[in-house]
Amino acid sequence: MDKENTICSKDTLSRNLLELIAISGEFPQKDLYRIAGGKSYKESVVGTLKREGLIKTYYRDSLRGLRLTCRAKRLLVQNSPERFKTLLAGKTDTNHIKSDLPRRERLHRIAGAMVTMLNAGIAVFKDEKPDIFSPAPYGNMLTEPIAPAFYNSREIKEIGTVFVKIKGARSVGVLLTPRDILVVYAEYWSVRIMNRRLSVAELKTLLEFVKADDKTTEDSIPEDSDSAKFIGMRLSSMLLGIALGARWQECYATQNALWLIGINFDSTYKTDIESKLCLAGDTAVDSEKLLSEKEFRKLLYSNGGDYNALVVTAEQNRKNYADYLFWNYPISDGKHTGVYFVLVKEGIITVPYNIIRKNSFEKFVLSDIKLCTASDIANYISEWNKFSDTLSKQLKAFKESLECK
Repeated sequence: MDKENTICSKDTLSRNLLELIAISGEFPQKDLYRIAGGKSYKESVVGTLKREGLIKTYYRDSLRGLRLTCRAKRLLVQNSPERFKTLLAGKTDTNHIKSDLPRRERLHRIAGAMVTMLNAGIAVFKDEKPDIFSPAPYGNMLTEPIAPAFYNSREIKEIGTVFVKIKGARSVGVLLTPRDILVVYAEYWSVRIMNRRLSVAELKTLLEFVKADDKTTEDSIPEDSDSAKFIGMRLSSMLLGIALGARWQECYATQNALWLIGINFDSTYKTDIESKLCLAGDTAVDSEKLLSEKEFRKLLYSNGGDYNALVVTAEQNRKNYADYLFWNYPISDGKHTGVYFVLVKEGIITVPYNIIRKNSFEKFVLSDIKLCTASDIANYISEWNKFSDTLSKQLKAFKESLECK
């Protein structure tokens, strides 16, 4: 019990963090850096609170947050009932937390606003400010704040049924001062992957590609899964910056748009980055990790120069991307029976073959390996479409003929 009292002592980082999580419901781990204190000390405090069974990490949809345990809630209510009794009871958003992404994103936005207010010395706790939005008839609505005070959207809705009917509001609360009423917005956004999930290996490729720092890496890699459906805001911002060849001072997300403020374009940076990234199906590949054309030729030759040698040579690609990164083009290019397209550091090469053996399959013509241009690929596409269209028409004719019999 003495240890619990020490951890919950007022004006300590442990207590401040527990209180922040309590009023937020779920505190975004990415915002820990905004709390006063050294990085190593904050990491130590978080570790201690986890070991003591007072907080836990919740990760889902690329969103990592800190939540209170039942034990922590009980301790806070015992220590400060006037502050936490209503927050940590029943089915309130801060006690009975929903796991769906929109609700959690809103909790994180409110938490971010809370940190901003606390850092500015503005009152956020219920027992430190006038109860202006009391549900009682007229409550204390005529009470004027003698100092700045922040009221989050949940507190505003306590006024009654009229405000409860408000749905989908983008604001997270209001800041009341003796002179002004200011609506507060705080936005979080991320990228959702449609129709599939990103593997941890793919996420690591993207992180290495953007040269992500430890915080971005921690925010992006799931703790309890080997894949993710979302890319977190930090990594998404870095990828967007690379795609646009730009940097900006602030961003603001609305329901239908992402506004970039103070944007500065750098096309040379975009060109340099884009030259190192290519897509293989749905997989993002960092070309810097691939074999060079010279290395590929040497390994393919030393391994036997046939299909089995190709598989051995491309084994590292399979480990990195769960794909060998080569594709068969089984129709003649006018000179060879067929070719394989292979990704290398410099781009795409064609590895042609004329002979197909029983055990080793295709035997490659190593002297005719060459690097493709965009024009070469266009020709391959054109020839494939002709081949495919002709074959499809004939197969349909076969089908109709058989149905008539």
